[in-house]
Amino acid sequence: MRLKIISAVLFLSFSLFQTAHAQRYMEAYSLHREAMDKGDIALGTLYARQAWELAKEEIGDTSRTAILAYNYAYLVYWGAPLLSFDPLKDVIRILGPRPEQFGDQDPELMLAVAEANAGKTPKLYRALTSLVRARQREKQEPSLLWARAWNTLMMARVRGEISGDAERASLQAIETYEQVQPEDYREFALALTNAAGIRIRGAFRKLTDIVRAFEYTDAAIRLFPAQTSIENFDPLLGEALAMHTITRSTVYAYVGELDLRNDRRDLARRISFGGTSLVKWAPDARATPPCSFQWTNQQKPVFPRAREADFRFGGIIVGFNLNDEFKAENVTLVGSVGDSNRTFSNAALKAVRNWAANRDDALAPVCRRNFLASFAFTFD
Repeated sequence: MRLKIISAVLFLSFSLFQTAHAQRYMEAYSLHREAMDKGDIALGTLYARQAWELAKEEIGDTSRTAILAYNYAYLVYWGAPLLSFDPLKDVIRILGPRPEQFGDQDPELMLAVAEANAGKTPKLYRALTSLVRARQREKQEPSLLWARAWNTLMMARVRGEISGDAERASLQAIETYEQVQPEDYREFALALTNAAGIRIRGAFRKLTDIVRAFEYTDAAIRLFPAQTSIENFDPLLGEALAMHTITRSTVYAYVGELDLRNDRRDLARRISFGGTSLVKWAPDARATPPCSFQWTNQQKPVFPRAREADFRFGGIIVGFNLNDEFKAENVTLVGSVGDSNRTFSNAALKAVRNWAANRDDALAPVCRRNFLASFAFTFD
Protein backbone atom coordinates (compact mmCIF):
# COMPACT_ATOMS: atom_id res chain seq x y z
CA MET A 1 0.00 0.00 0.00
CA ARG A 2 2.76 2.43 0.87
CA LEU A 3 4.47 1.77 -2.47
CA LYS A 4 1.32 2.76 -4.34
CA ILE A 5 0.90 5.93 -2.29
CA ILE A 6 4.44 7.05 -3.06
CA SER A 7 3.99 6.31 -6.73
CA ALA A 8 0.72 8.28 -6.75
CA VAL A 9 2.44 11.31 -5.23
CA LEU A 10 5.15 11.12 -7.84
CA PHE A 11 2.55 10.77 -10.59
CA LEU A 12 0.90 14.01 -9.46
CA SER A 13 4.31 15.69 -9.50
CA PHE A 14 4.98 14.52 -13.04
CA SER A 15 1.60 15.70 -14.25
CA LEU A 16 2.80 19.26 -13.66
CA PHE A 17 5.67 19.04 -16.13
CA GLN A 18 4.59 16.73 -18.93
CA THR A 19 5.40 18.13 -22.34
CA ALA A 20 3.76 17.63 -25.66
CA HIS A 21 6.62 15.38 -26.71
CA ALA A 22 6.83 12.63 -24.10
CA GLN A 23 10.38 11.43 -23.59
CA ARG A 24 11.47 7.87 -23.00
CA TYR A 25 11.83 8.32 -19.25
CA MET A 26 8.18 9.41 -19.08
CA GLU A 27 7.14 6.35 -21.06
CA ALA A 28 9.11 4.12 -18.67
CA TYR A 29 7.49 5.87 -15.72
CA SER A 30 4.01 5.27 -17.21
CA LEU A 31 4.82 1.57 -17.59
CA HIS A 32 6.02 1.58 -13.97
CA ARG A 33 2.70 3.05 -12.83
CA GLU A 34 0.70 0.49 -14.83
CA ALA A 35 2.68 -2.41 -13.36
CA MET A 36 2.32 -1.10 -9.82
CA ASP A 37 -1.43 -0.60 -10.25
CA LYS A 38 -1.68 -4.26 -11.33
CA GLY A 39 0.28 -5.36 -8.27
CA ASP A 40 3.33 -6.51 -10.24
CA ILE A 41 6.01 -5.11 -7.94
CA ALA A 42 8.92 -6.82 -9.73
CA LEU A 43 8.00 -5.40 -13.15
CA GLY A 44 7.16 -2.03 -11.61
CA THR A 45 10.58 -1.90 -9.99
CA LEU A 46 12.27 -2.74 -13.30
CA TYR A 47 10.50 0.13 -15.06
CA ALA A 48 11.24 2.47 -12.13
CA ARG A 49 14.94 1.84 -12.64
CA GLN A 50 14.62 2.42 -16.37
CA ALA A 51 12.78 5.71 -15.78
CA TRP A 52 15.53 6.96 -13.44
CA GLU A 53 18.38 5.94 -15.76
CA LEU A 54 16.69 7.38 -18.84
CA ALA A 55 15.98 10.63 -17.00
CA LYS A 56 19.68 10.99 -16.18
CA GLU A 57 20.46 10.53 -19.85
CA GLU A 58 17.71 12.78 -21.27
CA ILE A 59 17.27 15.64 -18.76
CA GLY A 60 20.37 15.41 -16.55
CA ASP A 61 20.54 16.37 -12.87
CA THR A 62 17.12 17.89 -12.39
CA SER A 63 14.57 17.58 -9.61
CA ARG A 64 12.61 15.23 -11.89
CA THR A 65 15.60 12.90 -12.07
CA ALA A 66 15.99 13.05 -8.29
CA ILE A 67 12.33 12.13 -7.77
CA LEU A 68 12.68 9.15 -10.10
CA ALA A 69 15.90 8.12 -8.37
CA TYR A 70 14.16 8.19 -5.00
CA ASN A 71 11.18 6.26 -6.34
CA TYR A 72 13.44 3.43 -7.48
CA ALA A 73 15.59 3.57 -4.31
CA TYR A 74 12.54 3.24 -2.10
CA LEU A 75 11.24 0.24 -4.03
CA VAL A 76 14.48 -1.73 -3.62
CA TYR A 77 15.62 -0.37 -0.25
CA TRP A 78 14.15 -2.96 2.10
CA GLY A 79 14.62 -6.02 -0.11
CA ALA A 80 17.90 -5.26 -1.89
CA PRO A 81 19.49 -2.25 -0.15
CA LEU A 82 22.73 -2.45 -2.16
CA LEU A 83 20.77 -1.41 -5.25
CA SER A 84 19.64 1.76 -3.48
CA PHE A 85 23.13 3.22 -3.07
CA ASP A 86 23.47 4.94 -6.47
CA PRO A 87 19.95 6.39 -6.72
CA LEU A 88 20.12 7.70 -3.12
CA LYS A 89 23.47 9.33 -3.89
CA ASP A 90 21.85 10.96 -6.93
CA VAL A 91 19.05 12.34 -4.76
CA ILE A 92 21.49 13.77 -2.22
CA ARG A 93 23.74 15.25 -4.90
CA ILE A 94 20.88 16.94 -6.75
CA LEU A 95 18.54 18.02 -3.93
CA GLY A 96 20.83 18.02 -0.91
CA PRO A 97 20.97 15.61 2.05
CA ARG A 98 17.48 16.30 3.39
CA PRO A 99 15.03 17.33 0.68
CA GLU A 100 11.69 18.40 2.15
CA GLN A 101 9.59 16.60 -0.46
CA PHE A 102 10.52 13.22 1.00
CA GLY A 103 9.37 13.96 4.54
CA ASP A 104 10.73 11.70 7.26
CA GLN A 105 12.23 9.23 4.75
CA ASP A 106 15.49 11.22 4.96
CA PRO A 107 17.63 9.93 2.01
CA GLU A 108 20.87 10.73 3.84
CA LEU A 109 19.92 8.54 6.81
CA MET A 110 18.55 5.84 4.49
CA LEU A 111 21.93 5.68 2.73
CA ALA A 112 23.87 5.67 6.01
CA VAL A 113 21.84 2.74 7.40
CA ALA A 114 22.19 0.74 4.17
CA GLU A 115 25.93 1.39 3.88
CA ALA A 116 26.55 0.44 7.50
CA ASN A 117 24.62 -2.81 7.13
CA ALA A 118 26.48 -3.66 3.94
CA GLY A 119 30.01 -2.51 4.81
CA LYS A 120 30.09 -3.30 8.55
CA THR A 121 33.17 -1.13 9.16
CA PRO A 122 33.83 1.04 12.24
CA LYS A 123 33.98 4.13 10.03
CA LEU A 124 30.49 3.52 8.60
CA TYR A 125 29.07 2.72 12.04
CA ARG A 126 30.55 5.93 13.48
CA ALA A 127 29.07 7.94 10.62
CA LEU A 128 25.66 6.39 11.24
CA THR A 129 25.90 7.05 14.99
CA SER A 130 26.75 10.71 14.40
CA LEU A 131 23.92 11.13 11.92
CA VAL A 132 21.13 9.59 14.02
CA ARG A 133 22.28 11.50 17.11
CA ALA A 134 22.26 14.73 15.09
CA ARG A 135 18.65 14.03 14.10
CA GLN A 136 17.76 13.52 17.76
CA ARG A 137 19.42 16.77 18.82
CA GLU A 138 17.36 18.61 16.23
CA LYS A 139 14.20 17.49 18.11
CA GLN A 140 12.74 15.89 15.01
CA GLU A 141 9.83 13.50 15.20
CA PRO A 142 11.17 9.94 15.56
CA SER A 143 10.95 7.86 12.41
CA LEU A 144 11.19 4.20 11.49
CA LEU A 145 14.63 4.91 10.06
CA TRP A 146 15.84 5.98 13.49
CA ALA A 147 14.72 2.66 14.92
CA ARG A 148 16.49 0.77 12.14
CA ALA A 149 19.61 2.82 12.69
CA TRP A 150 19.71 1.98 16.40
CA ASN A 151 18.93 -1.65 15.65
CA THR A 152 21.88 -1.75 13.23
CA LEU A 153 24.19 -0.22 15.85
CA MET A 154 22.90 -2.58 18.54
CA MET A 155 23.74 -5.67 16.49
CA ALA A 156 27.15 -4.24 15.48
CA ARG A 157 28.01 -3.84 19.16
CA VAL A 158 26.77 -7.35 19.95
CA ARG A 159 29.02 -8.76 17.20
CA GLY A 160 31.96 -6.74 18.50
CA GLU A 161 32.35 -4.78 15.26
CA ILE A 162 32.33 -1.52 17.21
CA SER A 163 32.70 -0.66 20.86
CA GLY A 164 29.79 0.70 22.85
CA ASP A 165 26.87 -0.30 25.01
CA ALA A 166 24.65 -2.71 23.07
CA GLU A 167 21.98 -2.59 25.77
CA ARG A 168 21.71 1.18 25.49
CA ALA A 169 21.36 0.95 21.70
CA SER A 170 18.67 -1.71 22.15
CA LEU A 171 16.71 0.59 24.46
CA GLN A 172 16.95 3.39 21.89
CA ALA A 173 15.67 1.08 19.15
CA ILE A 174 12.75 -0.25 21.21
CA GLU A 175 11.75 3.20 22.43
CA THR A 176 11.68 4.49 18.85
CA TYR A 177 9.70 1.51 17.56
CA GLU A 178 7.15 2.09 20.33
CA GLN A 179 6.82 5.72 19.27
CA VAL A 180 6.43 5.16 15.54
CA GLN A 181 4.39 1.91 15.69
CA PRO A 182 5.64 0.35 12.43
CA GLU A 183 3.20 -1.36 10.11
CA ASP A 184 5.53 -4.36 9.94
CA TYR A 185 5.11 -5.93 13.40
CA ARG A 186 7.90 -8.42 12.66
CA GLU A 187 10.46 -5.64 12.57
CA PHE A 188 9.50 -4.51 16.07
CA ALA A 189 9.44 -8.15 17.23
CA LEU A 190 12.95 -8.65 15.84
CA ALA A 191 14.23 -5.65 17.81
CA LEU A 192 12.64 -7.01 20.99
CA THR A 193 14.09 -10.51 20.55
CA ASN A 194 17.52 -9.04 19.73
CA ALA A 195 17.38 -6.98 22.91
CA ALA A 196 16.42 -10.06 24.93
CA GLY A 197 19.24 -12.00 23.30
CA ILE A 198 21.78 -9.41 24.48
CA ARG A 199 20.78 -10.05 28.06
CA ILE A 200 20.75 -13.83 27.62
CA ARG A 201 24.24 -13.77 26.11
CA GLY A 202 25.32 -11.69 29.10
CA ALA A 203 24.34 -14.68 31.29
CA PHE A 204 21.83 -12.51 33.17
CA ARG A 205 24.31 -10.54 35.25
CA LYS A 206 21.51 -9.31 37.52
CA LEU A 207 17.84 -9.95 38.19
CA THR A 208 16.80 -6.84 36.26
CA ASP A 209 18.37 -8.36 33.14
CA ILE A 210 16.18 -11.44 33.48
CA VAL A 211 13.03 -9.43 34.09
CA ARG A 212 13.74 -7.09 31.17
CA ALA A 213 14.40 -10.02 28.81
CA PHE A 214 11.19 -11.66 30.01
CA GLU A 215 9.23 -8.48 29.27
CA TYR A 216 10.83 -8.11 25.83
CA THR A 217 10.05 -11.67 24.73
CA ASP A 218 6.52 -11.45 26.11
CA ALA A 219 5.92 -8.22 24.20
CA ALA A 220 7.38 -9.73 21.00
CA ILE A 221 5.11 -12.80 21.23
CA ARG A 222 2.01 -10.64 21.61
CA LEU A 223 2.75 -8.81 18.36
CA PHE A 224 2.18 -11.89 16.21
CA PRO A 225 -1.17 -12.81 14.65
CA ALA A 226 -2.78 -16.24 14.81
CA GLN A 227 -0.59 -19.11 13.58
CA THR A 228 -2.45 -21.59 11.43
CA SER A 229 -0.39 -24.66 12.31
CA ILE A 230 2.98 -25.86 13.53
CA GLU A 231 3.87 -26.68 9.91
CA ASN A 232 3.53 -22.98 8.96
CA PHE A 233 4.91 -21.49 12.15
CA ASP A 234 6.70 -18.13 11.89
CA PRO A 235 10.39 -18.82 12.70
CA LEU A 236 10.81 -15.43 14.38
CA LEU A 237 7.91 -16.24 16.69
CA GLY A 238 9.54 -19.61 17.38
CA GLU A 239 12.77 -17.86 18.40
CA ALA A 240 10.84 -15.44 20.63
CA LEU A 241 9.07 -18.37 22.32
CA ALA A 242 12.41 -20.13 22.88
CA MET A 243 13.82 -17.00 24.51
CA HIS A 244 10.66 -16.64 26.57
CA THR A 245 11.14 -20.20 27.81
CA ILE A 246 14.64 -19.30 29.01
CA THR A 247 13.60 -16.10 30.74
CA ARG A 248 10.50 -17.59 32.35
CA SER A 249 12.40 -20.61 33.66
CA THR A 250 15.16 -18.40 35.01
CA VAL A 251 12.65 -16.15 36.77
CA TYR A 252 11.14 -19.26 38.37
CA ALA A 253 14.60 -20.36 39.46
CA TYR A 254 15.17 -17.06 41.20
CA VAL A 255 11.92 -17.31 43.14
CA GLY A 256 12.53 -20.95 44.03
CA GLU A 257 9.89 -22.62 41.86
CA LEU A 258 12.44 -24.25 39.57
CA ASP A 259 16.14 -24.76 40.18
CA LEU A 260 17.79 -25.00 36.78
CA ARG A 261 21.25 -25.46 38.23
CA ASN A 262 20.37 -28.68 40.07
CA ASP A 263 17.85 -30.15 37.67
CA ARG A 264 19.15 -29.56 34.17
CA ARG A 265 17.57 -32.65 32.62
CA ASP A 266 14.05 -32.42 34.01
CA LEU A 267 12.74 -29.32 32.28
CA ALA A 268 10.19 -30.58 29.75
CA ARG A 269 7.01 -28.58 30.22
CA ARG A 270 4.20 -28.07 27.75
CA ILE A 271 3.33 -24.45 27.10
CA SER A 272 0.12 -24.84 25.22
CA PHE A 273 -2.26 -26.73 23.01
CA GLY A 274 -5.62 -26.44 21.30
CA GLY A 275 -6.15 -22.71 21.40
CA THR A 276 -5.20 -21.79 24.92
CA SER A 277 -1.61 -20.75 24.38
CA LEU A 278 0.30 -17.50 24.12
CA VAL A 279 0.00 -18.11 20.40
CA LYS A 280 -3.58 -17.59 19.23
CA TRP A 281 -4.15 -20.88 17.41
CA ALA A 282 -7.90 -20.61 16.85
CA PRO A 283 -9.51 -17.43 15.46
CA ASP A 284 -11.99 -17.73 18.32
CA ALA A 285 -10.52 -19.58 21.29
CA ARG A 286 -14.01 -19.88 22.81
CA ALA A 287 -14.92 -22.24 19.97
CA THR A 288 -12.24 -24.71 21.07
CA PRO A 289 -13.68 -27.56 23.16
CA PRO A 290 -12.12 -28.42 26.55
CA CYS A 291 -8.90 -30.38 26.06
CA SER A 292 -8.08 -32.37 29.17
CA PHE A 293 -6.10 -35.62 29.10
CA GLN A 294 -3.21 -37.55 30.64
CA TRP A 295 0.12 -38.41 29.06
CA THR A 296 0.97 -42.11 29.10
CA ASN A 297 4.51 -41.44 27.91
CA GLN A 298 6.27 -38.09 28.15
CA GLN A 299 9.91 -39.08 27.96
CA LYS A 300 12.26 -36.29 28.93
CA PRO A 301 15.23 -35.48 26.69
CA VAL A 302 18.77 -36.39 27.68
CA PHE A 303 20.76 -33.26 26.94
CA PRO A 304 24.51 -33.43 26.25
CA ARG A 305 27.09 -31.66 28.36
CA ALA A 306 28.36 -29.52 25.49
CA ARG A 307 28.01 -25.77 25.77
CA GLU A 308 27.51 -22.99 23.23
CA ALA A 309 30.29 -20.42 23.20
CA ASP A 310 28.00 -17.39 23.57
CA PHE A 311 25.24 -18.82 25.75
CA ARG A 312 24.96 -20.11 29.30
CA PHE A 313 21.25 -20.64 28.78
CA GLY A 314 19.27 -22.25 25.99
CA GLY A 315 15.66 -22.79 24.99
CA ILE A 316 13.94 -25.08 22.51
CA ILE A 317 10.36 -25.16 21.20
CA VAL A 318 9.13 -28.38 19.57
CA GLY A 319 5.81 -28.62 17.73
CA PHE A 320 3.86 -31.81 17.13
CA ASN A 321 0.44 -33.37 16.58
CA LEU A 322 -1.15 -36.55 17.93
CA ASN A 323 -2.25 -39.18 15.41
CA ASP A 324 -5.26 -41.51 15.64
CA GLU A 325 -3.23 -43.74 17.96
CA PHE A 326 -2.65 -40.71 20.21
CA LYS A 327 1.08 -40.85 19.51
CA ALA A 328 3.23 -37.86 18.56
CA GLU A 329 3.65 -37.20 14.84
CA ASN A 330 4.80 -34.36 12.61
CA VAL A 331 7.41 -33.53 15.24
CA THR A 332 9.23 -30.38 14.17
CA LEU A 333 11.64 -27.82 15.59
CA VAL A 334 9.71 -24.54 15.91
CA GLY A 335 12.43 -22.41 17.51
CA SER A 336 15.71 -22.60 19.41
CA VAL A 337 18.21 -20.31 21.14
CA GLY A 338 21.72 -21.26 22.26
CA ASP A 339 21.83 -24.37 20.10
CA SER A 340 23.38 -23.45 16.75
CA ASN A 341 24.61 -26.98 16.01
CA ARG A 342 21.21 -28.49 17.00
CA THR A 343 22.75 -30.91 19.51
CA PHE A 344 20.13 -30.06 22.14
CA SER A 345 17.33 -29.72 19.59
CA ASN A 346 17.97 -33.21 18.25
CA ALA A 347 17.78 -34.60 21.79
CA ALA A 348 14.45 -32.84 22.35
CA LEU A 349 13.04 -34.03 19.01
CA LYS A 350 14.08 -37.61 19.76
CA ALA A 351 12.28 -37.52 23.12
CA VAL A 352 9.06 -35.97 21.81
CA ARG A 353 8.76 -38.55 19.02
CA ASN A 354 8.08 -41.11 21.78
CA TRP A 355 5.34 -39.10 23.50
CA ALA A 356 1.81 -40.50 23.68
CA ALA A 357 -1.49 -39.61 25.36
CA ASN A 358 -4.23 -41.73 26.97
CA ARG A 359 -6.62 -42.92 24.25
CA ASP A 360 -9.44 -43.28 26.80
CA ASP A 361 -9.68 -39.49 27.07
CA ALA A 362 -11.44 -39.37 23.66
CA LEU A 363 -9.91 -36.10 22.59
CA ALA A 364 -11.66 -34.09 19.90
CA PRO A 365 -9.58 -33.78 16.68
CA VAL A 366 -8.84 -30.10 17.36
CA CYS A 367 -7.32 -31.12 20.70
CA ARG A 368 -4.81 -33.41 18.99
CA ARG A 369 -3.17 -30.74 16.85
CA ASN A 370 -0.64 -27.97 17.25
CA PHE A 371 1.06 -28.85 20.51
CA LEU A 372 4.09 -26.88 21.66
CA ALA A 373 6.63 -28.38 24.06
CA SER A 374 9.21 -26.12 25.68
CA PHE A 375 12.64 -27.11 26.98
CA ALA A 376 15.13 -24.95 28.85
CA PHE A 377 18.69 -25.77 29.82
CA THR A 378 21.61 -24.08 31.49
CA PHE A 379 25.18 -24.76 32.62
CA ASP A 380 27.09 -23.61 35.66
